[in-house]
Formats: sequence, structure tokens, C-alpha cells
Amino acid sequence: MILKSKIAGLVIAGAVGAGGITAVGLNWDKSEALDKSAKDVESLGSKALALEENKNDLLDKLKGLREAANEKILGKNKEIDQHLQSISEQEAQIKELTAKKETLETDIKGLKNDIAVLNTKLTTSQGNLEANQAALEEKTKQYETKVLELDKANKTIVNLNTFIAQTSKQIEQADGYVAQLEKELQKAKEEVNKHNEKIENTMEKTENIQPMTKEEINAVDTSLVQ
Repeated sequence: MILKSKIAGLVIAGAVGAGGITAVGLNWDKSEALDKSAKDVESLGSKALALEENKNDLLDKLKGLREAANEKILGKNKEIDQHLQSISEQEAQIKELTAKKETLETDIKGLKNDIAVLNTKLTTSQGNLEANQAALEEKTKQYETKVLELDKANKTIVNLNTFIAQTSKQIEQADGYVAQLEKELQKAKEEVNKHNEKIENTMEKTENIQPMTKEEINAVDTSLVQ
């Protein structure tokens, strides 16, 4: 009779002792295998939970950043609207002063002509000298008043234009700040989406990995030949 099993050969050789079965590789440490399996399952579960927590944390971080950025953007937009309203008011004032300036310049030109005529009459002794002198003094007084008003209007127009230029610069700065916030928000969004994509890909790889059911475990053939 020819014996094929390793144990049989060892029995015949008298080698099966306390460690004989282990020596031929037939020993099965159930507890070690189950412990390893349990640890693997626990590790996968922990990783899946950690990935989900990472995803939620990233979304929360993006939400907080978006809210903070939107608050600043709204504040800057309000500031821009106020500046634009101010510029609109200053431009209206400039328009009004420009019209007044044109009227003053016309009046001044007329008064200069009147003064020249009166001076001529006085130097040539034409007409009533006393009346001409009084008229000259009145015209000169009106002329000086108009010149002062024109000078004031010109200075006001210069100041208003300076104010508009400064305000326009502030608007550009505020708009640039808003654009920078929008750029940073978009960058953060892209980074979060990039990390979330990695998380989703990792979770998809493990999504189809299902543990064995009790029926499948029971169906594994562990019977020995009779």
C-alpha cells in the first residue's frame, strides 16, 4: 500500500509528535486569522469614516470661507455704491457750477465793456460826470463781485474734480479687492473640489467591496472526507 499524505509518511517514520502537524503545514490558528480579519475590517471602517469626516470638514471650511468672503464682498459693494452716489452728486454740482461759470464770464465781459465806456466818458468829459462816476463805481463793484464769484466757482470745480478722481481711485481699489476675494474664493473652491474628488474616488473603489453574508460563510466547504 502506498500512502500519499505527509502525515502518514511521518507516522510511519515515527516523526509525528507534538509539533508534527504544524511541521507539515496543516495546523490552522483560527484565532489569529479571525483577529487579522477583524483588524482589516476595523481599519477599512476607520478609513471610510475618516474620509467622510475629511469631506465634511472640507465642505464646512469652504462654507465658512464663502460666508466670510461674501460678507466682505457685500461690504465693499456697498462702499462702491456709496462712492458712485457721491460722484454722481459731485458731477451734478460741477454741471451746475459750470453753467454758473459761463453766466459769470458773460456778465464780467459785459461789465468790462461798460467800465471801458464809462472811463472813456469820464476822461473825455462826456455827459454828466457825476452820474458817470457813480455808474462807474457801481459797475466796478459788480465786476469785482462777479470776478470773486467766478474765482470761487473755478476753485470749487477744481476741488470737486479732485474729489471725484480720489473717489474713483477708491472705487478701483475696492473693486480690485472684491476681484481678489472672488479669485481666492474660486481657488479655495477648486482645492476643496480636488480633495473631494480624491475622496470620492477612494470611496468608489471600496464601494463595491461587500462583506460575506452569513449564508456565503456557511456555504464554504470545510468538511473532511469520511
